[in-house]
Amino acid sequence: MKSFIQAAIICTALVVPAYAQEDKPYTITVTLSDLNTISDGLMQVPYGKAFPVINKLRQQVVAQQSKPVEKPTNVPENNVDKDHKEQ
Repeated sequence: MKSFIQAAIICTALVVPAYAQEDKPYTITVTLSDLNTISDGLMQVPYGKAFPVINKLRQQVVAQQSKPVEKPTNVPENNVDKDHKEQ
């Protein structure tokens, strides 16, 4: 598994063009399972190098989990027609 993660990281590094390798934020979407796999891979990297990345990921997850769930705007509040009340 470790060699697979290392190979995936190397392939990812090769795919990114040289002009895009500046240190700017990127937004990616991953599942919790994907995030756990990334964390497992980072545990193989020396602590001083991995901790800042793990900490950034953790902060982003906590921020998203603490947001209130938004109610869809296209769903009526109840099924009763307000103009035609039952008698």
